[in-house]
Amino acid sequence: MKTEPNKTKVLVVDDDEAVLAATSYMLKRAGYDVDVTSEALGLPLRVGKFRPHIILLDVDLPAIEGPRIAQTLKGLRSAEESIIIFHSAEPEERLQRAVTETGAAGYIPKGLRRDDFLARLARFAGHRA
Repeated sequence: MKTEPNKTKVLVVDDDEAVLAATSYMLKRAGYDVDVTSEALGLPLRVGKFRPHIILLDVDLPAIEGPRIAQTLKGLRSAEESIIIFHSAEPEERLQRAVTETGAAGYIPKGLRRDDFLARLARFAGHRA
C-alpha cells in the first residue's frame, strides 16, 4: 500500500470488528492512512511493515492486554517512531494508569463524538513531528 509522504499513518488494533470498521472509515474520511488488525500476536510484524506514526490500541484484547503489547512495542526498533494511544471503553482511571505504566502518549475514550475523537487524535498527530 503506497501512502502520501506527509499523510499520518494510523494502525488501529481492536478485537471488535465493528469498532475497526467504524474507526477506519472515520479516519480515512479525515485524511489518515489507516491499517487495522484484530490480531495482537502478529502486531510486531505488522508494525514493521506499515510503520505507523500512531498505534491506536485497545486495552482489552483476548490474547494479550493492550498495556503489555505497548511495552513490547516500545522495545522494537520498527516502532520507535510510533506513538501509542490507548482507545478503550474502560474507566478513565484504568486508561490513565495504563498510560503511566507503559509510557504511552495518552488515551482516547471510546464513545466520543466524531469531532471530539478526531480533535484528540489530531493533537497527538501534531506531537509526532
